[in-house]
Amino acid sequence: MPVPLIPLLAACATAPEGLLLTPDGTGPLVLVDWDAEPLPENSYVYAATNRAYGKVLVTRFRTPTFPDTRDGARRMDAAQVRYWSICQTEFYSQRYIACRQDDQVVSRRGWATVVVSTPGQRPSRATRRCGVTWMPWGPVPEGALLLRHMLPADDFEQTVAVAEYRKERRTMKGYLPRSTYYADAEDFDANAALRCR
Repeated sequence: MPVPLIPLLAACATAPEGLLLTPDGTGPLVLVDWDAEPLPENSYVYAATNRAYGKVLVTRFRTPTFPDTRDGARRMDAAQVRYWSICQTEFYSQRYIACRQDDQVVSRRGWATVVVSTPGQRPSRATRRCGVTWMPWGPVPEGALLLRHMLPADDFEQTVAVAEYRKERRTMKGYLPRSTYYADAEDFDANAALRCR
């Protein structure tokens, strides 16, 4: 059966002190301050993940609207963000494992379900047909998921850019990812509530 995680994406049994999300959900949300970096237009939120809690991680969140400029649109339509992405990295080395950008994520009625697992533990229902975006987990058990919002619109009040520490759910509402671990691919396939087309 699934193991729910509170408050953000996941917990990491070996996370450094201050980054561990405690079982009662009082652990910190880690907002990354990129103001001094070359791209201050980006806002990130991340949390540690660990396969010790389950071999399949499922993250669900509302997807912000973004302009579709892939086909050479002359003008960019109004949207909540210019761009957004979700990425999986190794926790300690910060080595990049995989990312899915806004137009690669399956969104049904404005909600995304992202499954992270090793290729050998990829659930058979972790497919676009079932409304799922799959990403590979790296070779080590510890990882981190990062959600990025780039250039949010002034009236987008649930963006990472204005998230308040310890008030994340109230600030970001459904745009704040919530995650669950499943023991393995078989557990996910048997218990995940999905509608496959």
